This record gives sequence, C-alpha cells and structure tokens, in this order.
Amino acid sequence: MRRCAACGAAGRAEELEVAIRLIHRQDGRYVRIEIFDKAPARHAQRAGSADFADLDLPNTAFGHHSMGDGSWTWAEIDLDQ
Repeated sequence: MRRCAACGAAGRAEELEVAIRLIHRQDGRYVRIEIFDKAPARHAQRAGSADFADLDLPNTAFGHHSMGDGSWTWAEIDLDQ
C-alpha cells in the first residue's frame, strides 16, 4: 500500500498516477504537480480535504477536480515569484 502525497489516502500504486511538469507561460514559469486517483469512491469520502493544503508551499495555486473515473489534485508552484 502507498499513500497519496496530497490527501494521505492509501492505495495500490496502479491506482495513483503522478506527473510533474515544467510549464512556461507568458506570465512566468511554473512547476505543476498532478496526482490522478483512479479510485473515486475513496476521494468522495474525503471531499474537500483531498488537496495539498497541509503542505507549506509559498507562491502556489491548488486545485481539485472529481470525475467519474477518478479525481485530479494539483499544485502549481510559481518559480518566478
């Protein structure tokens, strides 16, 4: 069992997908950390708390989106601030 870094949910590795992206936009550079959890029932139980809110990340925007086949949680860190 592994734990989701964003929400602490336990799950098998094949249920979680993690991506780290470097994004260049006109307004700056960002690192985006995305976690896709393929077990939507687990996140339905934790609605509202499945995010990076417990992490102390300055200059960071957070988001969460639930879908029928799972949920996305992300943090986007502004490298230029």
